[in-house]
Amino acid sequence: MGGNNFSKDVAKLAQADPPVTELNASNKRLTGLPAQITQLHALKIFNGSNNRIKVITPQIDQLKNLVKLILMNNQLSVLPESISNLPSLEELNLSVNKLKELPRGFGAFPKLRILDLSYNGITVVPTQIGLLNHCEELLLSFNDITVIPPEIGRLTELRELRLSNNYIEDLCAEIGNCKSLRIIDLASNKIRLVHPDAFKPDPLERIELSNNSTLDTVITTAARRGQEELIDYLRSSEYSSHYKSNA
Repeated sequence: MGGNNFSKDVAKLAQADPPVTELNASNKRLTGLPAQITQLHALKIFNGSNNRIKVITPQIDQLKNLVKLILMNNQLSVLPESISNLPSLEELNLSVNKLKELPRGFGAFPKLRILDLSYNGITVVPTQIGLLNHCEELLLSFNDITVIPPEIGRLTELRELRLSNNYIEDLCAEIGNCKSLRIIDLASNKIRLVHPDAFKPDPLERIELSNNSTLDTVITTAARRGQEELIDYLRSSEYSSHYKSNA
């Protein structure tokens, strides 16, 4: 399925019986995701990774049965607003692209569980991220993010939050409302202190804070004693007082 013939190939696949539910178009030198793909009404999984895709058709939301969309390692710099209207989408991988911002309304996916936006150039996480009610994994490492909006605290099913290699200086207290959270990765940022209320979730088992050159020495010392000791300290009244005095 060469890049130049993708539209024609999709038209043929649309006539298949039984209908096509999975399509692997990785490594095909594709430059775009054209409207013809919406002819595959039964499509559940599409893998278009490792191509040269710069454009996604605005009609992408017509793929009502799409559960998994993988477009990692392409050249996307803009997303259509309609991408948030995919009603069945559970996993979206847009890692290793050229995204600097996200479209208006991004986050309104009704069923999304896994969102991977790592290795882009994203500077702002929109407040609409709080609409991802069913999100379990939010992967935002290797971007240019400085602030995480408090709306993230609405993600009560979130289990894994990856924010390494950004420019974050603090984590909002509202993250403590993510009651299912198990892993927070803040490695290689500009963290000095982190709000103590961010560590409330009972399931929390790992906080990664390595390679933060500005990290307060009290946190560094606790981290050397292991994850359990670190989490206990960050939840303690001693750390809460230290944060209030030094934040």
